[in-house]
Amino acid sequence: MAFGIHATATNIRSVLVSFLPPTATYAIIIRVIRPKAIKVEYLDYHGKKQILDADGLLSICVQHEIDHLNGIVFVDHISKLRKDMILKKLTKQQKAK
Repeated sequence: MAFGIHATATNIRSVLVSFLPPTATYAIIIRVIRPKAIKVEYLDYHGKKQILDADGLLSICVQHEIDHLNGIVFVDHISKLRKDMILKKLTKQQKAK
């Protein structure tokens, strides 16, 4: 088995919540479908191969952090239409100040 993340076929819905910008008075909530269970192979601090079996909430959290390591952020999970709606709302909020 190569290093990396290996997922089960069963999926689970998770929810991402963000305040864009961080000072916003409202939250943006999206649902993301992720594998329910994962197996992650990695090297520990001493360079020794380790395996983490994770499911449920731990699986969701690990996948979320791996997204960050791979440069995937909140807005990458949102459709163009939803991004445009959010941008319009933020622009309107900025003009009101």
